[in-house]
Amino acid sequence: MDNLFTIVLNTDDISLIAICERYWDINKKMKYTYHVRDIAIRFDISLLKVTEIASSNSALITKCVKCSQELNVYRMRKDFHPDELLSLEFFLCKVCLEDYKNQQITKLKVEKEVIKKPPLTKEQKYKRMNLALERNFWNELDEPHLETLIIIAESNNKTEILSKVFYDNKDINSDFRYKIWTRINYLEKVDLIWVERDENQKIKEFHVLDDLCKVLRTKYSHLFLS
Repeated sequence: MDNLFTIVLNTDDISLIAICERYWDINKKMKYTYHVRDIAIRFDISLLKVTEIASSNSALITKCVKCSQELNVYRMRKDFHPDELLSLEFFLCKVCLEDYKNQQITKLKVEKEVIKKPPLTKEQKYKRMNLALERNFWNELDEPHLETLIIIAESNNKTEILSKVFYDNKDINSDFRYKIWTRINYLEKVDLIWVERDENQKIKEFHVLDDLCKVLRTKYSHLFLS
């Protein structure tokens, strides 16, 4: 939080400094750490005196976290609420805030352009899968991912694959199913398989290169069931 604001002291009196530091101390939850009443009790002075001492001998200054430009100077707690620092307007100057908003707009435009890109064609998918085969990506898999890949490779269709990889587990919210989907998604990410889906993202079929199946069957014949 130090980069969000600074406390300025204009006294050398140790007692006054202690009061001011407690008066302005803000915790990680963006709340004042000490209640004025507790400070008054600690130093055996009135509530009004605590505020008078703090406002006369110190100030809290907010500054831009990006360019460090001074934003506001506060003398009393009633004028400043720490949780306001959670708002962009309170820790960015006008110039940096405008720059930030423009960056977000640009980022959004880029994301929309990415979304607009058409999906890869079947030819493009198979080209990437062939490249993954040439680079031996399958040889870098750990045992769980390799096991899932072999099940997909040796199965004849989507129904058989889903039945085998999930061991007929029907609980869609189970941790086991989550782990299996994580493996499948990774295998597709590295282009070892292609999970063909319809416009509603429902699985139509799993695709694996015949050449990859041959390589796996040759190297890991003991793991194949058929």
